Amino acid sequence: MKKSLFGFMLVCMIIVSCKKEHSKDSQPGQTSRKVVFNVGFSQQIVDFNMGNQKVNNLKSNAVVATLASKIDILYYAVYDSVGHKIHVIKQLSTDSSFGSYTDILNPGKYSVVVAGGKTGFLLGPDLEGGNATSRLSTDVINYGSYTKAGTSVWNPFNRDAFFKNIAITVGKTDISQSFALDRIVSQMVVNIKDAIPSSVKTIGVSLISHLSDRFLIGTGTAVPSSTSSINVIDTLASSDIGKTNYQISTIFLYSAPFGVQIVASSNLDFVAGVIANKAATATGQPNTQTILSGYLFGGGGSGGMSVKIDTAWNSAPIVKTFP
Repeated sequence: MKKSLFGFMLVCMIIVSCKKEHSKDSQPGQTSRKVVFNVGFSQQIVDFNMGNQKVNNLKSNAVVATLASKIDILYYAVYDSVGHKIHVIKQLSTDSSFGSYTDILNPGKYSVVVAGGKTGFLLGPDLEGGNATSRLSTDVINYGSYTKAGTSVWNPFNRDAFFKNIAITVGKTDISQSFALDRIVSQMVVNIKDAIPSSVKTIGVSLISHLSDRFLIGTGTAVPSSTSSINVIDTLASSDIGKTNYQISTIFLYSAPFGVQIVASSNLDFVAGVIANKAATATGQPNTQTILSGYLFGGGGSGGMSVKIDTAWNSAPIVKTFP
């Protein structure tokens, strides 16, 4: 009899406990809410015209109309009030819903990161920095790695990328949140003023020292790397010989002043046959061109090489002359 009475009391306690928990979840303000995200650009986004450019022919007025015309991959990453990852959603430009996403979140405060880039773009833990756990304070965006001679090598950040991190508060009603993405990369344009000699077969540009290959989403800053570099090599056509204002360009992620090396060679591999070379130091700004201009072959000018930030892209010019 005592055992039966004890069992009956235990069942009653479980039923009361379940009712209390259900009542707590049903309290006003505790119901999950629908949050709709819509993504666009924060300003006029100009096409970075890559490769062998022609002077005064930059696409400075080309406005990108849609996300899908500019980026291939888009991430929505949601973190709670202490920086723990809730989830990360990846979209491709071929998805019908690309640029918009509907989430279901409990009431509370969140950090929401939206980031987009070209094929190969990634958002996740900073594996290069030794962090395998996904948190707002350590997660990065980058272009991944590849294996070279059995060793993992991190890809240079030489493709377009956009980013935004905002705080939202989910309350008692559904909300709609718009994201205006900012371009985080820069572009280097090397302009060779003097005529290209007939002996030149290749011209190469190397960006070295203090470049970044990853971007911390928690702080919105690029991480300097001692090993990252970007190399661009143009093989000249016969029609390029004798040209002036020949241009080579590349995208980069700026973190600190870095070195630039420009080399012209009579060979294809730069091992031998160097005809001319020039070194300089350059800076950058997001969504901005850094133009490095000067005479590589010693003809037709003085004053060395200069760097400026093109006013058509962002801020007032920053000009530096090299000896």
